[in-house]
Amino acid sequence: MSNSLFQELKFRGIPASAGVAIGNAVIVHSRTSSYEDMKEKTIEPAMAEAEVERFKHVLDTTRQEIIAMQRQIRNKFGSREIDIFDAHLLIVDDQMLKNEVVERIRNEHLNAETAYKRTIKRYIDALLVMPDSYIKERADDIKDVASRIINHLSTSDKPAFLYSAEPHIIIAMDLTPSETAMFNRETILGMAVVTGSTISHSAILARSMQLPALVGLPLEAYEAIRRAGEPQVIIDGATGDIIINPAPETMTRYRERIEQNHDFEIRLSAEKNLPVETLDGHRIKLMANLGSADEIDGITHSGAAGVGLFRTEYMFMNRDTLPTEEEQYHTYSELTRRMPDAPLVVRTLDIGGDKLASHIDAMVEANPFLGLRAIRLCLKARKDIFRTQMRAVLRASAHGDIRVMYPMISCTEEVREIQELVKELMRELTAEGHAFNRNIKTGIMIEVPAAALLAYTLAPMVDFFSLGTNDLIQYTMAIDRTNDRVSYLYQPTHPAVLELIQRTIAAGRDHRIETAICGEIAGNPLYTPLLVGMGIEELSMSPGSIGVIRRVIRKLNKREAEVAVSKALRGSTAEDALEISLKMLRQAAPDIAELVMPVH
Repeated sequence: MSNSLFQELKFRGIPASAGVAIGNAVIVHSRTSSYEDMKEKTIEPAMAEAEVERFKHVLDTTRQEIIAMQRQIRNKFGSREIDIFDAHLLIVDDQMLKNEVVERIRNEHLNAETAYKRTIKRYIDALLVMPDSYIKERADDIKDVASRIINHLSTSDKPAFLYSAEPHIIIAMDLTPSETAMFNRETILGMAVVTGSTISHSAILARSMQLPALVGLPLEAYEAIRRAGEPQVIIDGATGDIIINPAPETMTRYRERIEQNHDFEIRLSAEKNLPVETLDGHRIKLMANLGSADEIDGITHSGAAGVGLFRTEYMFMNRDTLPTEEEQYHTYSELTRRMPDAPLVVRTLDIGGDKLASHIDAMVEANPFLGLRAIRLCLKARKDIFRTQMRAVLRASAHGDIRVMYPMISCTEEVREIQELVKELMRELTAEGHAFNRNIKTGIMIEVPAAALLAYTLAPMVDFFSLGTNDLIQYTMAIDRTNDRVSYLYQPTHPAVLELIQRTIAAGRDHRIETAICGEIAGNPLYTPLLVGMGIEELSMSPGSIGVIRRVIRKLNKREAEVAVSKALRGSTAEDALEISLKMLRQAAPDIAELVMPVH
């Protein structure tokens, strides 16, 4: 082995998940290799029907396996991440694909593995030639499912690689979402992958696990690690750097960074009971976003003032029946009891028919983001679902401060229709002898530009606004925020976006109703100075972001932030406003500004 293998080597990939990891690198081989290397076989014609039944049985097994994995993931990371595997279930349940495999078995006399491989390869090849990199990424989902099915068909239930029991850093050509989801966070310190992008599902899961990660690992780096055996490496998930055989002074520098990050987290935790107010006395409520009932302990420990957004979708997805009124009532009531004297804002069902189980409500839309989803689905196609959920929310309101908000409102007619329906449900519950809060607070999500423009008209109709900035930005800019070909246009500080946010906050203030923000910008300190300057009253975010945002708010002066906002609104570009906010953040909280990397 040449001496060069023991010299420090530095390469740069694409940062995918922040943090620093130091440990021995272990090269692993993804399960997809077993799918690609599988030998094809034929069968006797008489065996065809038995082979068809074997194939169908494996599909059922795979479906149950994915659902079980989703349960594990919800317990580990929260409900948002289980959405990644909805596509996997759709692939397993795809009737056209299933029929084509069965026809191949019967007509071409192929065994199930071969028939499935040939069929799925055609789908994968069709995606790989598409120019859109986001669509190409979805080919990985199909490969993941195909590998799982073929492994079962081949009676090979062993994983393609086994993780070491010792702490280590994973190096791979690629990783499937399923493999990433099953990482043991106690032994896996970080990961670097040659393929994939920051929007790949494996990268998304790494961020949820707070696992330092980079994608786009140069092949030279991969080969250097392979030749060196299991060398010590450093991964910097913020810069995308990977250092092989780090020199002693490099190790010292990065270990100091890890220690500094740890101390910083401890200091933030010690501040969780301090009042959230600016230097000149402007108070802001910091609430937590809740993805499933299982996450409530993390929220109570974060110092959050309550739940500003409870996503109820997890109760409806990947199940054979709809959640009953009693089931939902129990969940909402239990959460309220777990958070006495704290508000719980329940968002009604915010998915499209494409996310519901096929036997409940299957529909295919060319563009589901603009289709029959959220309140549109609940009012037009499945009012029965909406009625059941609202009855459960109303009944639970007898036990504490439960509030309800409706997603994707775009016109006053929708609000009036909801109000009439709620009055009807209240009459029903009264006749049945159920207790409920007749003055339950109701609000709407402002995430469609039309709603922001109508904010002064909508404000008198509701008790509060909640700005869903993720969708508001993508609808305002007419982009798919998950498409990296146009991701440069996902600009929270674009002048048009800032105007819509400010207009909504001003309308709420003028009509004396509360206005909150529950989108991603609420938990990003880069935007906090602008939001404070606009006069926001409530921010709702993931529990892990609350400490940082509390620190920033306590370092800001609202009057100075107002001046910054007026300058930002006069700017002509998103970069102008972003620089103004970043400058103020650097002045007020330089320690936190160092952690923030502007994303345009």
